[in-house]
Amino acid sequence: MLLASVAMTAPLSAQAQTCSMPAALAERVCADADLARLDAQLVATEKRVEAATSRPATWAVRARQFREDLATQTDGEDKPLGREALIDQIQSRIAELENEIVRAKGIAAVRDANSVATGSKCLSAWLSMNCIVPMSGVLRDGDGTKIVWQFQSGASEADGGATGVLLWDASKPGAPKLIGWTFEGVMMEAPRYNAESKLLWVPGRMVGTGDHNADILYQKRGDRWVEIDMGGWNAALEGRLPKGLGVWHGVDYSFTGDAMGAETDLWKDADANCCATGGRANLEFAIEGDALKLTGISAQTEGPGSEWKDY
Repeated sequence: MLLASVAMTAPLSAQAQTCSMPAALAERVCADADLARLDAQLVATEKRVEAATSRPATWAVRARQFREDLATQTDGEDKPLGREALIDQIQSRIAELENEIVRAKGIAAVRDANSVATGSKCLSAWLSMNCIVPMSGVLRDGDGTKIVWQFQSGASEADGGATGVLLWDASKPGAPKLIGWTFEGVMMEAPRYNAESKLLWVPGRMVGTGDHNADILYQKRGDRWVEIDMGGWNAALEGRLPKGLGVWHGVDYSFTGDAMGAETDLWKDADANCCATGGRANLEFAIEGDALKLTGISAQTEGPGSEWKDY
């Protein structure tokens, strides 16, 4: 049993009333004293992550997705996860969140833009193993916006090899203000700023055969930068694509002028992960609050040269 670190945050009756798990998990988690306490610890840690990091919208979506996934997971006999498995899953999630807080605390204070744009010292402690700065630079625009950025390449004990990016706003005199960061990528591209839509975008990909997105996106609203979640829109795909087709890998985003979209291959249910045969799709987005919202899909599903249809 790995419950020694679980804080006695509240009586079970109080925790059951505020249990964060969906209905499919409520009876198994919320009515169990140890699991209910773990649930309370999970919620508290999620709130700390949202407060400490530069990606509160993304972490809020991931909190919901974790619970949805946990509710549908099964064991080796295709049965719902048992008590011990649920404990392991929730504790592992809490440990991942604690690592994100460590990442946030390890970012160094920056005194001037030049130290970022031309410096060779890694300004975060997370990728501490053989960390180098392969690229850094400055983004300027006619509206007075000035962004300084740094890429880092190295490794951490928790994640292994990775590439990170850090962004600061140096538009005003004084020390640059930290906008955001990520250490989830293995391949990252230089940041891009669209003055028309006020979007600051860093394209990137994660390691693995899924080639998933590691992009980060921020929008300037007045004097503050708002992080835009780029992952929650995927849930809307299932009900809109033709039956038997899906998007299994990362997508190729584009943010030009007022247009926000992405291109992607489509996989059939019987396809191998490497090789999509279901055609192509163009996706259209709008920003709603602090998230990308899927607003349109057009797809070519019958081979090159076939008609594109809206879904």
